[in-house]
Amino acid sequence: MANYIKRVDLENRLHALCAAQRITAQDAIDIALLPAADVRPVVFCKVCKYAEIASMGHLSVCKHPKGMIDLNPNSYCSYGERRDGND
Repeated sequence: MANYIKRVDLENRLHALCAAQRITAQDAIDIALLPAADVRPVVFCKVCKYAEIASMGHLSVCKHPKGMIDLNPNSYCSYGERRDGND
């Protein structure tokens, strides 16, 4: 479920465009040399194994030793890990 472009996919597409003469080799090189984003999946509190669920399905506290104090279902932190069954 990637919402970003993998470098290898971009390079394959650029190669195909060059072969079909849709772009110049220099354009393909310029695009390929652009820096890639450093992306990682985000685990929201609502699906995190450290989030403690209180009554009525509301989040109450994070059980991670360095976790957040004020939880919101759409919050996230660098310690989040998905609970089993939440793809």
